Amino acid sequence: TTYYTLESGQLKSNSDSVNHEFYATRAFKLSSKTEWEWWMNLKFNTSSANYTDVYLFSDSANLFKGRTGYFVRIGNTKDEICLYKTKAGGTPVLLIDGRDNLTNVSSSILKIKVVRNDTGQFQLFVDIGATGNYFKEGTATDTMLKDSRWFGVSIKQSAASFHKKHYFDNIYAGPLKTDTLPPILESWAVENDSQIS
Repeated sequence: TTYYTLESGQLKSNSDSVNHEFYATRAFKLSSKTEWEWWMNLKFNTSSANYTDVYLFSDSANLFKGRTGYFVRIGNTKDEICLYKTKAGGTPVLLIDGRDNLTNVSSSILKIKVVRNDTGQFQLFVDIGATGNYFKEGTATDTMLKDSRWFGVSIKQSAASFHKKHYFDNIYAGPLKTDTLPPILESWAVENDSQIS
C-alpha cells in the first residue's frame, strides 16, 4: 500500500524511488469464459525502462519472483500493447504483438480489454483515448497455464520524471460480460415502394 494511493477515486502509483519495480495484487479465480477490462492513464512516454504489466492471472501474488501466468504489457521499447505468457524462471513469450507506437506520446489514456474463451483463445482489444471504440490487436490460443490465483498490476519506472504518473480505474476481472438486452425498434419509415428505414 505504500506504493499506491487513491486520487479522485482512481488508483495512482505513489513511488518516488529511482529504478523501482512494484506491484499490487488481489485474489482471482479464472472462469471458463473470462473478461478483463480497465481504464488507465500513463502520463509519460513509455520506454524499455518505463512500462506497466497488467497480470490477467498469476500463480503467485509476487509478480516479480517465481510467477507463472499471462500479462498485458503497456509500453516497452516499441511503445506497444502486447499479451505475454510467462513461466517461472523463464523469459516471457509474446502471444499477441500489438501495434507499435501506441504509447509513444506524452500521455496515454487507454481502455484495454482481454477476452478468453473456454478453449484458451485470447483476444486483445485497445481503445485509444477511451472513446468507446475498441480495435482488436490480435488473437492467440494458449492452454498451457491454468493456475489462476492472482490478478495484479506491476510498474517499472526509472527517473523522477516518470514517478507517480500511473492511473487506473474501472477495473473488471471476472466472468465474460454478455449483452442480454434485446434490440428495441424505436422508429421506422417507408422510404419508397421497395425500401424501409
